[in-house]
Amino acid sequence: MSAFANDTQTWSEWPVVGKARLSWFLFDVYDSQLLSPSGNYQTGMPSKTQPLALALTYLRSISSQQLVEATQEQWQKMGLDEQEYTPWLAILPSVFPDVKKGDSLALVSDGQGCQFYQQSSRETSMRLSQSIDKKEFCRAFLGIWLGANTQYPKLRNALIGVSDEQ
Repeated sequence: MSAFANDTQTWSEWPVVGKARLSWFLFDVYDSQLLSPSGNYQTGMPSKTQPLALALTYLRSISSQQLVEATQEQWQKMGLDEQEYTPWLAILPSVFPDVKKGDSLALVSDGQGCQFYQQSSRETSMRLSQSIDKKEFCRAFLGIWLGANTQYPKLRNALIGVSDEQ
């Protein structure tokens, strides 16, 4: 990763841009928050050059396999080329542990690569679990939440600090 990698220990201290809860039917799935060094999100540059951290705290138990399948489904719905994302599916099991209620996962991106962090509900701080130097992967992954064609536009707007009326 770039020189930004030396700065990722401080990402958890960045100001929060926005927060949102994802619910699916009657089930709360996770609470999410987007952070950036400035506390702002630059629309049109989602992970291209601006440092961002997306943190998810799970409100229910989900297996690693379910997280991988949900990611694949989101990439399909976003219209990503299957030939592009298929190799990434092999990376995801090392990124996603089985999560239990209260566990957290975070992705920190500098636009060139990304680092994944995890924290079980029993731990007091995030720990680095994986670094990925594939900017296309990182952009596609963040695109699930921040992309213009996300399946969850209200969640996106809350995360980037934009009201739904705009």
